[in-house]
Amino acid sequence: MSELDFDTLISPCSREQFFSEYWETKPLRISRRQPDYYGSLVSGSDIDYLLSVACLLDREGVELLGSKELREGSDKKPASALYQAYRQGASFRIRGINRFWKPIWTLCIRMQELFGFQVAANLYCTPADSRALDRHYDLHDTMLLQVAGRKNWRVFGSPIELPLEHVPLMKFERPIDGVQYRGAPVIRDVTAKYEPIEPSDEFVLEPGDLLYLPRGAVHEARSADSISAHVTIGIYPVTWVDLIAVALGQLGYQDVRLRKALPVGFNSADAAIKEEFDKLLNEVARSADVSKAMEEIRASLTWNQQAIGEGSIADSEPRSIDVETLIERRPGLSCRLVMDGDFVRLAACHGDLSLPKYFAKAIRFVSENQNFSVGAIPGGLSDHSKIILARRLINDGFFRVAKNSVHN
Repeated sequence: MSELDFDTLISPCSREQFFSEYWETKPLRISRRQPDYYGSLVSGSDIDYLLSVACLLDREGVELLGSKELREGSDKKPASALYQAYRQGASFRIRGINRFWKPIWTLCIRMQELFGFQVAANLYCTPADSRALDRHYDLHDTMLLQVAGRKNWRVFGSPIELPLEHVPLMKFERPIDGVQYRGAPVIRDVTAKYEPIEPSDEFVLEPGDLLYLPRGAVHEARSADSISAHVTIGIYPVTWVDLIAVALGQLGYQDVRLRKALPVGFNSADAAIKEEFDKLLNEVARSADVSKAMEEIRASLTWNQQAIGEGSIADSEPRSIDVETLIERRPGLSCRLVMDGDFVRLAACHGDLSLPKYFAKAIRFVSENQNFSVGAIPGGLSDHSKIILARRLINDGFFRVAKNSVHN
């Protein structure tokens, strides 16, 4: 199979059906009876290499799961010790496997472009008849791709609908395990209430199968009579809480009233505080700039992606380009349009291409399309100008001549 994208990942479910029926709503299980479905992504024979590389590059990102005795001091152990612990019944998790394995990295980048949210992947490997994690729910949406072996799953309801991954903290607050801010529930306490309740669904995932779990869905899994390996793709949504926090932060730099301290020795029963709070809240609703906040979020996602498009370094300048030449965005690169006064910019994490705003229609087209012929660039440009723009896009690392272009 060719490289996976989101549509092939959820096939035969359509993208439209997924977002209308399942996204943030209910689990989706796809049983394919195609054990090699993820062959182009990762296979069981790749796991030894991935474990070795992950231990060399990010030892703290490799965790032992399961028995407390086997986990003791695991973050200091070499790969050989992890292997021995695995042989004795421990599971292991490689966090951020997309950092070490190009096919998974490419899939995560493509999904990030589609969702507009951060996407990352972990690899789990569990010996036969074992459980890696106790019953729990996740604070982000997950897609589980069964790569090798079989795993028995039990899925329950969602005691908390769409729980938050995080909340903005004040300067004196620290993210500490066991400390809950803003009334956030303790996951282990919530899941404990599900101990006597029967699962809403119980099934076995086999190689090639997929399971989507919206955040908050309580679940547990146990390997069958052989080892089990699966990739969990985590989708970390930007929520309305995040958008409001960004907009409020931006407004705080513009309105000095929001930057003033609360009254010295403030008391929650102070009626004046409630009156001023309501007044400021109304001002925030009136003055906050949602477009500016969304633009900052998009810019932050692009910048923090820190991905250079494939071939940006090694590819040489094409010998010839004309209006029939097909060009494509370099795999792994996200681009966005930025209007900046009299200029328009095509922005990516590796740099910007800035042009007079006359090129706005052309750059918008470029930012919204993965591939196109040079002659299709809109905006009233002459063929000569289109070719020059295409060369800029290629030389500056945004695009490349498509591999199937007859002019390559």
